[in-house]
Amino acid sequence: STLLRVNDSSQIALGQYVSMGGATARVVDLSPTTLTLASPVSAALGAQVRAAITYTLTYQNTGTATATNTVLTDNLPAGMDFIAAEPMPSVAGNTVTWNLGSLDPQASGSVQLIALPTMPGSYTNQASAQCDACGTAVQASATTSVEGLVVTKRTTTPTVRAGGSAEYVIEVRNTAATDISGVSVTDVLASGFTYASTAEVLND
Repeated sequence: STLLRVNDSSQIALGQYVSMGGATARVVDLSPTTLTLASPVSAALGAQVRAAITYTLTYQNTGTATATNTVLTDNLPAGMDFIAAEPMPSVAGNTVTWNLGSLDPQASGSVQLIALPTMPGSYTNQASAQCDACGTAVQASATTSVEGLVVTKRTTTPTVRAGGSAEYVIEVRNTAATDISGVSVTDVLASGFTYASTAEVLND
C-alpha cells in the first residue's frame, strides 16, 4: 500500500479510485490530510491527485413484451479513461458495452462504471439501451465538471472566553486550469456569534 499526505481529502471518498504520477489505485483508508492506497504509487512531491468518477446506469423494460438481445452502451467522452465496472463489460476504446440478454416486462437493473478524467473540464457521458424490437435506442446523459473551487475554513482561536473574539480563516482555491470569475464567499455564523470585522482579503 501507499500512504499519501495531501492538503485536503474532503473531495475523496473511501473506496474511490485516484490517479497520481500516471498510476491508478483505490483508496482503502483516509484522514483529513492522508490517503492510503491499495497499491504502490510513485509521484513527485506536490503532484496532483485526480479522483475517478463513478456512474450508475439504471435500465428497465417498461413495455409489455420481452426485450430480447438487450444491449447497454456507454460512450465515454474524449479525455476520460475506463477504470473498472460491475459487472465487467466489453471495452473497445471509449465504448463500454453490456450484453443484458432478454428483459421481461418491467424487469430492471443497474450497472456501475468508473472512469478517470485526464484533464480539467466539463464531461458529458452518453449512454444508450437497445434491443431487437425496440426501435430507436433510448438515450441518457450526465454532465460532470472536473476541478473548480474548493473552500476550507479553520480557526486560529480554538478556545476563547465568553465575550472574546474568535478568528477564522476562509481559503478558496481554484483547482481548475483557467480563471473563474464572479467568485463570492458566504459564511453563516453559528448561534451566539456576531460579526465584528474582516481583517484581510488576499488574492494570490
